[in-house]
Amino acid sequence: MKKFLPLLSAFLLTVFLVACGGDDNSGSSEGGSNPTPPPTDTQQSPGQISGLGEYPGELQGTSFTLPQGVRVDGMITGYRPATLSRSEKNTYAKDLPQKSAFDLLPADATIGGGYDVLLKIALINSNSTPTEVVFPERLILKSKSSQYQHGLLLKKTSVTIPAGARYVISLVMYCGNMERGAPSSSEIYEFGVISNSPLLKDLTDRLVNKKINVEEFNSDPSDYQIYIDQYLRLASIVWNLTDRGIALSDDDKNWIARLPASR
Repeated sequence: MKKFLPLLSAFLLTVFLVACGGDDNSGSSEGGSNPTPPPTDTQQSPGQISGLGEYPGELQGTSFTLPQGVRVDGMITGYRPATLSRSEKNTYAKDLPQKSAFDLLPADATIGGGYDVLLKIALINSNSTPTEVVFPERLILKSKSSQYQHGLLLKKTSVTIPAGARYVISLVMYCGNMERGAPSSSEIYEFGVISNSPLLKDLTDRLVNKKINVEEFNSDPSDYQIYIDQYLRLASIVWNLTDRGIALSDDDKNWIARLPASR
């Protein structure tokens, strides 16, 4: 995996420069009535997913919690390399040296898929045994200021933290707000919800067994190019649903169906 990361540098550094709510909002009303049901296919239209794109409202879904004995150490922040100069950040891929932005801020593991939203999460496992942390598909990490892109996972990913260890992960995600900026290292994030959007569920159900997460790719340059091509198409599909008001097309569905299966 580490051999794969340097290949990502040029693309990742460019993405950092371009644009691409809260907890479970399904509370009970006065009098103890049942929680508001999630929207159905007939109630939700592309471009009208609460809290995503520029559509108003809070993020909708179920709360995400870490396993017992695992907690976040400090704050979840953007993971933009602070050591790069402005001129380096504004240099395109062909002019950049072969170095990885990930390597400049070391992490124990890099997981997820996307790259618009790159987050640093330090986790502490106080358990006496290794503990797996699963980040499910449709998990949204929310920019606390709401000035930056919310992060969205399209496929489940996980990491196992050694017993008694502090473990830093780079969680890479898709962007749920096309017009907002990519997070800097000063922006604070928080776990939002596992989205109950039927539009996003339809998309992630189609991707559940597809090879789209960065941890599934290796150091081969052709593998890298496949990842980038897939990312660009998937990011556009997400923005169609969150920002542009465009439904998943038959062409999109056929393209997803042809994606390589997970190993």
